[in-house]
Amino acid sequence: MPLTLAFAVSLSSVFGATTSASAAEVSIPMARASAGGTVTVSVEYSAQGEAVSALNFDLAYDPNVFSITPTLGAAAASASKVLFSNVLSWSDGTAHLRILIFGLNQTVIQDGSLVDLHIQVSPNSPKGQHTLDLVDLTLASPAAEAVPATVQSGRIIVTGGR
Repeated sequence: MPLTLAFAVSLSSVFGATTSASAAEVSIPMARASAGGTVTVSVEYSAQGEAVSALNFDLAYDPNVFSITPTLGAAAASASKVLFSNVLSWSDGTAHLRILIFGLNQTVIQDGSLVDLHIQVSPNSPKGQHTLDLVDLTLASPAAEAVPATVQSGRIIVTGGR
């Protein structure tokens, strides 16, 4: 029994369990685009009283529908952060755009755009809603401690497709 309790306590510290009533928010808005067109949406951040200086997440999407190029958003750039990204292919056919934002500093990121997503919609994309799922979000404080967060995934409504 003590080993089980120790394991649970260890997992809660790894996954950032906290008694804090606040949680930072990371979200992607809904947008519209035509098949064959482009649209830019931002991954938005709201501190909600939390201090965050680094983060990473995956953006899961259908690579048959979208091609996504990320650029550093204004809030992250203002905190002298850099962006690293890589597209990973998953066995279920989805792509995961892995995003890492950090800096060689402890500067706190203020509210605003973390990443601007430049999205090219396939000309053969079916019309309708297509999700941009924010998954595996991890936020870190200037002291490298986990920060609680809520996530709101986005969607792109494709018009004029097949």
